[in-house]
Amino acid sequence: DLVCGSIALVLAAIYLNETAEIQVSALGDTVGAGGFPLILGALLAVAALLLLLQTFLARRSAATAPSPDREGEPERPGYGVKRAAGLTAIAAAFIAALPLGGYVVAVALLLSGVMLYQGLTLSRRTLLVAGGGALFLYGLFGLLLGIPVPKGLWASLLG
Repeated sequence: DLVCGSIALVLAAIYLNETAEIQVSALGDTVGAGGFPLILGALLAVAALLLLLQTFLARRSAATAPSPDREGEPERPGYGVKRAAGLTAIAAAFIAALPLGGYVVAVALLLSGVMLYQGLTLSRRTLLVAGGGALFLYGLFGLLLGIPVPKGLWASLLG
């Protein structure tokens, strides 16, 4: 986690530096050409900092604990690779669902799939978080930032 957080922080710094090079156009909108990349770079930097903070706090609490109980932690070789492969499969299903279901449906399915894959049970709360997250992301990207998102096959059928 320490290595991944550090690499992500360096990548965020490089990305934000390159984003600053994007020229501002007089014909651009209020967000500008560099607005969205700036948001992505800032989110990457925040995520990297949170990962580093979590790593330092976990090490600190592990150092003060009398005897750490590793129950529930995977000890099997290749466990991390299998988890990553499962998340990659979910991402591939999301990409395949985009043209058919559209952005909102595909993101809702993605969020619910990831939550179920991480061990949450299918419940009203899970469905509300997935649906609410999809609507929030559509509002952010599709409405607020004006980024065109796939409408899906069903939208063309409904008119």
